[in-house]
Amino acid sequence: MLKVDLPCVAGVATCSCGWHVPCNNGVTHLCRADGVPALPAPIPVAGPGTHLASLLGRLGLSERPGCRCKSYAAQMDRWGVDECLDRILEIVAWLRAEAGNRGLPFVDFVGRMLINRAIANARRSLADAAKTAAAQGHHG
Repeated sequence: MLKVDLPCVAGVATCSCGWHVPCNNGVTHLCRADGVPALPAPIPVAGPGTHLASLLGRLGLSERPGCRCKSYAAQMDRWGVDECLDRILEIVAWLRAEAGNRGLPFVDFVGRMLINRAIANARRSLADAAKTAAAQGHHG
């Protein structure tokens, strides 16, 4: 058996690759196909787009057939907090266009407020995930 000093990762117990090392607590370490332990997968963190979608959902605004909401949210998540701040006017334009498509009123200032709140929430999620990863010994 391969001896490893990495944190345990839940959710891979059913893997059939034959290269996962069982731990005493019933979960396993993730390993590469050559048997060398790999670092655990990074903890998924909700980005600014995910947070904006959540905020809009709380206001009763959710994805509709034909809208580009999911693709916009995914793009914002890929950009991350800093680039979303740099592109805030572009994101406001997306919100304005979608409001127009739905026949809803839109105020740019309110759109910027929502985007800034989503970015702040994403920053907090990143900080929380970093603390959790550090406490668990994750790197990434």
